[in-house]
Amino acid sequence: MTGADRRHVLVIATQCRSMSTLAALEPAARELADALRNPSIGGCDPGLPGGESVLHGELTVPDIEAAVRTSISRAADKGATLVLALLGHGFTPGDDPTLYLMARDSKSGDRSSGVDVGRLVGEAADHTGVKGVFAIVDACDAAGAIPPASTLTIGSSSGKTRLALLMAAAVNQPAYDMAMSRRLARLMDAGLARSDPHLCLTEITLELREHITQQSITHFFYDGSDSCVPLWLSRNRHAKANMSPLGPHGTVELNTALAPLNLGGLVGPGWTLVDLYRLHQEIAQAEPGTARTRAASLVERLILAHRTAAFLRSFMPAALTGPRLRQAVAALNMAVSDDQPVGDLQTEIDAAEYVARNAPISRGACGKALTRFVVELADDAGRNLDEPELRHWATEINTLVALNDAVHDRRKRRVERQLRLIVSLHYALADDWPEQIGAWLLHDQAVYEHENFDCSGSDRPGTETALANAVDWAEDHADALGLPLRRIEVAMPTGLLLQWRPEESPYERRLGVDYDVLPRWSRWLERLPDTRRAIRSARRRLTEIASITEGCRLDWIPAGQAVEQHRLDEEFRNGVYRRGVGLLASPDRNEKLFELLLRFAPIVVWPQSASAGPEHQKRVEDSWNELPLGFLHAYRARWRDQSCDPVADLRAVWDDEEWLAFCDALLPPRGYKTRST
Repeated sequence: MTGADRRHVLVIATQCRSMSTLAALEPAARELADALRNPSIGGCDPGLPGGESVLHGELTVPDIEAAVRTSISRAADKGATLVLALLGHGFTPGDDPTLYLMARDSKSGDRSSGVDVGRLVGEAADHTGVKGVFAIVDACDAAGAIPPASTLTIGSSSGKTRLALLMAAAVNQPAYDMAMSRRLARLMDAGLARSDPHLCLTEITLELREHITQQSITHFFYDGSDSCVPLWLSRNRHAKANMSPLGPHGTVELNTALAPLNLGGLVGPGWTLVDLYRLHQEIAQAEPGTARTRAASLVERLILAHRTAAFLRSFMPAALTGPRLRQAVAALNMAVSDDQPVGDLQTEIDAAEYVARNAPISRGACGKALTRFVVELADDAGRNLDEPELRHWATEINTLVALNDAVHDRRKRRVERQLRLIVSLHYALADDWPEQIGAWLLHDQAVYEHENFDCSGSDRPGTETALANAVDWAEDHADALGLPLRRIEVAMPTGLLLQWRPEESPYERRLGVDYDVLPRWSRWLERLPDTRRAIRSARRRLTEIASITEGCRLDWIPAGQAVEQHRLDEEFRNGVYRRGVGLLASPDRNEKLFELLLRFAPIVVWPQSASAGPEHQKRVEDSWNELPLGFLHAYRARWRDQSCDPVADLRAVWDDEEWLAFCDALLPPRGYKTRST
């Protein structure tokens, strides 16, 4: 921080033995100090040399005056602005409008026992080297804190002083329960949508007056400097340029929740985070009950969502893309929302609200879900998960432990992805069971080891035994590397794709219980003249499918149309179908049809038996970003009799860039010719 930008803060909160104890004093002081110390809000360094920014309790007059003068000298030495907050009981003696802050042993009306606030504030403003003073006085008779005019206009600085003074009450008026300080801390945290990038004295005063009516919030401002930079209290975290209105689904759900409180229809277009903070206060005044609890909980969730979205816009704006947002939400494996599929999420507001609205209702679950969402996004975008901004944001929303857990889990999954076992049955003749299978262990996408395994018989049991041997071989290498093996891809010829489910192969338990087993089409591993061209085409199709933001990503082909294979072939060649393909009826053993589909479509989905209905089509679209592993998750749940997810009725061959890159790398170099004999 440069000298011009440097800011210091000192909050003094003192109790007085001759007066009633102020229960809200210490919490209010800490809330103010926390907001002012927050780098994204107040941006202040501690005002005292020992790193202290708050002094509270039964403080003596010498304690208070010494601390304030030390903070003044420290700010002057650094060329800093000083934010000084004085909280406690106060009095103005008789007809003298001078405010005295009551220390531990002060007596009301006794000038000698109190702290002359105006004199101290004036000293700070007129001290050479101090760039300005923003003083906050929360006490009865607070308006008596205005320093003598001569101190500001003449003084040792020859009038080149800067002072913004915010006071909780008029002279001869009480101030209640630290209301101004507590509201001010919330205001700094929320910001003002209609304000400039900084919160300054005038707009703060007006905002506080809207919410505090039992006392007169007063302010005083003097600026005799030649600076064109405003004297501000805090950064406006949610200036209008960085705010987004509520999403449509959040708006509808919120109005529904507000209806029982006679607040339905209140939320409309243009509502932002600041409005949510105001609404939360209105809800708190409603009749206690289930309706109020539900509405308050939803508002709190939406507040967290919008704070998260604002953080994402500042932390990684260039990395916010529709596919990445949807993928991050899908990675949370949340319950499917009836009114908003994941595939419909287009903006960071859509995504953050979706996570917040669908998180479990248990305490802290919303913050944890949003934190996991942010970690998924950040890691996918290549951001350092140890960046201070990320940790500061998590601390702000009280999810630092959740952040640490999410980062640990993400890194663990990253390690799990380092190894992949690819097993291929492409040695089989005429789409039958093979006599031998090939196995490749990949480490960070590069082939680490390769081995072939003989089948004890050219049948399913023989192939499954060879597959188990290949897994044992890969696990031995994984142990030597100290890495877990999680992902297994099994490439099969067309005929076996239609009849065999490798995830159900025996390996103590079913192979798919402990491993993520994905079926592949082994045609891409065959060294045919057009294989590289076909792989290139598949990559283009995947890019086109990924770019779809509206509408279906699959072309669903009915049974009648599927039997017209010659026409279907022509339509594929003419570019009629440029998305993935779904079959509405089971292909049974129709290998010619299936090979045609696999040749032209990198994603093919079909019902294992019977047919696929509208519920299957909708479920595939809604859970698109969870697929293809979502199929395996559904199979596992069905094995345990825990799910009736329609996805479990479907099979899929789902190419991805990693698989196609592996296939391409195994092909001979361009121009290579096999010698004939």
